[in-house]
Amino acid sequence: MKLLAILIFTLVVEVAGLAQTLPFAYGGVLPGRTNLDVRWKASKHPWPKTLWTYQMVPTTLSPSLISNLVQLGGFTEKDRYGVTTTNGFAYYNYKNRLSVSFATGEIDFDRELARYGPTNLAHDVPGTNQLYSLTTNFLTTFGVDTSEIPKDKRDRLKIQCSEPSHTQYFLGETTITNVQFRRASFGRLIDGVMCDPMVGKCAIDYGEHNQIKAFSLSWRNLTRDRLCSAATPDQIVRWIHEGKMLLPKEIYVGDGETAPIDWSAAKKITIEDATAHYWGDVFIGDRASQPIFPSAVAPYGMLAATVDMGGSKMKLRIVCPVIDDSKPMN
Repeated sequence: MKLLAILIFTLVVEVAGLAQTLPFAYGGVLPGRTNLDVRWKASKHPWPKTLWTYQMVPTTLSPSLISNLVQLGGFTEKDRYGVTTTNGFAYYNYKNRLSVSFATGEIDFDRELARYGPTNLAHDVPGTNQLYSLTTNFLTTFGVDTSEIPKDKRDRLKIQCSEPSHTQYFLGETTITNVQFRRASFGRLIDGVMCDPMVGKCAIDYGEHNQIKAFSLSWRNLTRDRLCSAATPDQIVRWIHEGKMLLPKEIYVGDGETAPIDWSAAKKITIEDATAHYWGDVFIGDRASQPIFPSAVAPYGMLAATVDMGGSKMKLRIVCPVIDDSKPMN
């Protein structure tokens, strides 16, 4: 029986001599399995040969950009919530809300939707075919660096255009479906590598007459820290054989249930796909009570693999290191 699970490889610094912190830290067993058959069938060059680690630094917004944001919500000085500090500022009134964090490069804007109903429907909401041009114009106005946005095969910005939800009203025996807004969203590239959402993402909701209903941007300002050699497929396979990774003891099998993994029974791991990603701190939990700076942004690898347990196979997503940052190149 095939199971869908997440396999987390967490680096053991004391054993491996590697200092990179991965985006997850799961405890588990440490089997040194030199006899484990590990097959690499993914690309032989899944990521750049060198990768940078970064440090987050405060974001600086131009006066014109701040003015655009304030005008977006029709705010006045009486709507300012608190005072502007080195961390950011906020505006709030009974209709709209705006918050800006200089520290984490986050901007959140939300406009109250009209009270719609079966006799008061949303009209002239832009179609998904209109969202691309609306968003590219928006990016120019709000100063997002388009060189960091992924592109598709036609060399166009990779902007996802969707209809997150619609509302149904019932008027007698008639069902009325009404779309109140549509969304354009995109991610971020650093050195050609995709970022996790906390490092770089944007979503814009467009309502009636192309009006922006909500705008959420997370775009951390980064400075280069260290240039490191990227791990090769052979090196990752060697780390697995040498037992320099922590493996989880359980897998999630659905409905809130987990099942133990008997790694001594594993016969073969086949790596079918490999990609690199950048991640950064999430400022919640214990991390929220600590100073924001310093805060690193570093790469990790995501592997799609099949584990042959002898009588069954598991489809897994494997998080692994992609650099040895104890040996920086610069």
